[in-house]
Amino acid sequence: MSEFLALKKKLFSADNRYRIFLGNLEEIALEQARELDQPRYEPLHFEYLLDDFAGLLDRCIQYRRDAMELEIQAVRAFADYDLFQKTYPLERELEMRSLAVATHQSEAVGFDRAAKVFEAAADAPLASGMAANMRTRSAAASLTAASAEAASALIDEKYTARAAYQEAYHQRHAEPGNAHNYAERAERVLTLLAEDLNDAWAKAEAIAVGYEAIFKTATPPLPPVSSAALDRLVAWGREIIRDVALLTQDEVEYDLIVPLTQGWKGNDLAPLMTPQDLKAIIDSDANCKHIDFKLDGVFFNQARVRLRGVELSFGNRSSTFVNGVRSSDLMVNYVLRATIFTPEQRVGDNPPYRRPPVILGSVPNYVQLKNLKQGGALECFNVNPIGAWTIFLEAAAVSDNGDVTRIEDGWLRAQVIRDLKLHLRVRTLPAKGMRSAFS
Repeated sequence: MSEFLALKKKLFSADNRYRIFLGNLEEIALEQARELDQPRYEPLHFEYLLDDFAGLLDRCIQYRRDAMELEIQAVRAFADYDLFQKTYPLERELEMRSLAVATHQSEAVGFDRAAKVFEAAADAPLASGMAANMRTRSAAASLTAASAEAASALIDEKYTARAAYQEAYHQRHAEPGNAHNYAERAERVLTLLAEDLNDAWAKAEAIAVGYEAIFKTATPPLPPVSSAALDRLVAWGREIIRDVALLTQDEVEYDLIVPLTQGWKGNDLAPLMTPQDLKAIIDSDANCKHIDFKLDGVFFNQARVRLRGVELSFGNRSSTFVNGVRSSDLMVNYVLRATIFTPEQRVGDNPPYRRPPVILGSVPNYVQLKNLKQGGALECFNVNPIGAWTIFLEAAAVSDNGDVTRIEDGWLRAQVIRDLKLHLRVRTLPAKGMRSAFS
């Protein structure tokens, strides 16, 4: 047993609440963390999670430091109180003895007796002078003794006040809600530490799965939830942050417009779906047009292709005129609504799953959207765009004139809406020595 632990056992033996400081505070927090339900985070968000993870580790280190400082303050407070209890009677006794009340009283009696002896031998040479001297010294000793007795009463009062102060101050260490209750404060800090450790491990596990899914290589082994786990988790996180920085330093982001019916992809300029198929879907009387297509043969000489954002626009025949006005100009006044399901994802050992849909409540004409940059929508962040897509397009359009307008009716029928165009923000790793990214 270490000397410090022995001291703590001695100091805290009478207060069960403070026995929390007899154990390893980090181990106590880890034990609490093991009992918590662990949340599940989306592995594809591992870059966002990595930022959160770093912040969590900073907080955990601070919580651990706070808990240890509370332990030090508690030990110091209890040790000071213990020292006071031991030294209080000694200091009081030493101060009382320094007054020498009995000595002064004895001197007064002795000088008085001597004075009487000299007075009895009045005829002896110098007897009267010696008697007067003894009387004076006896009176002085009596005054000193009386003063010392008064001082002893004040010393008693002083030490009584000090004892009352120390006892009242010590009681604050056990008072609920008191800032001096170091055990209670430590319990709260350890609860926060346990919750953040649990969250940090959950995010670390998701980071490891997402890291492997994107970079096709495993992370260093995640340390177990055991002794000194926080320090090992910090070391693991620092290594992952460095690895991600190195792995992504040559990646690029760009905007890509993907038309559904326009022949453009690859060397054969094949469309994703035929204009006739899209026309048949839009001409149907369904209130929600169901459009399926497969996105492939689009990305060449690129690795780690993943999304950062998705938007949608519709294209129309710009040479068509309605009442002398070019249709593309008229279509600026109309917006559609769409729900887009991105391809199924395979991440880690999980079965294939789809991320939440991209919900677009304002799908404009292509002219309006073609120059817009895509944002980092979480529902499609790091999603692999290659695979089967589904778009549900609402038939009713929103227009500036307030009329009920369906995309299959009137001049909004299929020969006017000729195409739908996906606007993708893509992040990839270009191949070294490549020429074109699209053929």
